[in-house]
Amino acid sequence: MGVVILAAVMEGITPGLIACGVALLFLSLILPRMAARKKASSAAPPMLSRERGQEMQRTLDEVFLQLQEFSRETMGKLDTRIRMLNQLVVDADERIRKLQSLPPIPPTIAAAAAPAPPPAPTNPLHERIYRLLDKGTSLGEVARDVGLPKGEVELIAGLRALPRREA
Repeated sequence: MGVVILAAVMEGITPGLIACGVALLFLSLILPRMAARKKASSAAPPMLSRERGQEMQRTLDEVFLQLQEFSRETMGKLDTRIRMLNQLVVDADERIRKLQSLPPIPPTIAAAAAPAPPPAPTNPLHERIYRLLDKGTSLGEVARDVGLPKGEVELIAGLRALPRREA
């Protein structure tokens, strides 16, 4: 839903409009600061020579062209991503419809397909970590309580979810 709204909003914005906005933002933020620095550095306002003015104009034109090109590229990338997201939403909706049309799973099959509870840990430190995590203690607090780095506590917590392989 949000993607469709974003796509509708983005359709009304042209790359030229974005480039103009960025250029105006640049001009309104950078040029006054540059002028203020010049004014503060010399008592008399400096006169711009014609060549200097033309050079500044060329520079601004180049910046404007670069901004236009950047906005075109960005809009193209956004359009592509929006199309991809819309397609993913359509695919997900189709899968949901298919799943909803399936008959419910009988309880006996559902119980057989349920994963087995994790095996009891053999390491007393792991048991203590699991007990603390089951109580709702945060990883940082568990790490402090058992005297291990937080990353190691995360690793041990992750080991609990892995299925055991028989040798």
